[in-house]
Amino acid sequence: MDIRIDRNDERPLYIQLADSIREMVLQGSLLPGQRLPTVRALFHKTGLSDGTIRHAYEHLAREGVLTLVQGSGTFVSHEPRGNRSKEIRAMAAIDRMLEELEGLGMTLREIQLYINVKMSHRKDSRPLVRLACVDESSEMLNELALQLSTLPGVELTEYLLQDVRRAPIQLLGSFPLVVTTLANHPELLALMGEQREKVLCVALAPEPGTLIALARLPLDSRIGIYCRSKRFREIVLRELALVPGFDVAAVKDVRPKVSAALKDLLQGLDVLLVAPDYLTYADDQSQEQLSCFVKRGGRLIPCRHRLDQGSRMVLEQKILELRG
Repeated sequence: MDIRIDRNDERPLYIQLADSIREMVLQGSLLPGQRLPTVRALFHKTGLSDGTIRHAYEHLAREGVLTLVQGSGTFVSHEPRGNRSKEIRAMAAIDRMLEELEGLGMTLREIQLYINVKMSHRKDSRPLVRLACVDESSEMLNELALQLSTLPGVELTEYLLQDVRRAPIQLLGSFPLVVTTLANHPELLALMGEQREKVLCVALAPEPGTLIALARLPLDSRIGIYCRSKRFREIVLRELALVPGFDVAAVKDVRPKVSAALKDLLQGLDVLLVAPDYLTYADDQSQEQLSCFVKRGGRLIPCRHRLDQGSRMVLEQKILELRG
């Protein structure tokens, strides 16, 4: 079996393993009825954890690609290829999309809402407005893009401010509208020069559910922030400061340089504040440590944000003007 795993890939490892096996089945490299390696054998071949391999096998069994036989092993299902192959590919694509959206911290109800919005957008025959969104924090950029993706009539492209600094006009010059947040607005205006009129500033505010969850924490809670960017940490600290009684200076910075260090950083914490998409940057080992943290009574609180109503109204009006 030719298993392709890329640890720099943002997809969870079990999804990568499942995709690789599924592709071999569809190509005929793995035949109906063929037995797959045991979890232990695949561990020695790939270095993936037992839990990751079992998760991939169970994922493919739910799709109908594999059959799990208690006491005998895991086998390629006896299914006709043709239309079934198309079904498998379609279901796999949907599963990958759902996994990614759940990794962003979205509920199934939220996912259904965004899918319905996108389906309605596809029925609109007017040309889409090409919109760029820019932020210095990768976590806030993901949240901004998620909010903008619900606007009707837009084709969205995301850029980190660090990349824009190197070539602002080359990257953003062709977009009729560039959206950013308040913290990045002055610098982006300066970078765009004569094209600064394209830049629109919006406000992202903490979701009420996030503020309620923070307000309900005991004041003696030992809190850490698990994130990639320093900027996101600063934003979360500002929001935590809105809750009376918390000593934000005591909040622990949980940004390990290596995954093995996460376990030590989590020691002594009661609560971990995370970005909604934290699973996209937590590797297999980190996810295991976070799972252990929750099992021993720790609490994870995703810090979600949304466009304020005024920003949404201004954006919708601007998009309507650009679409004619």
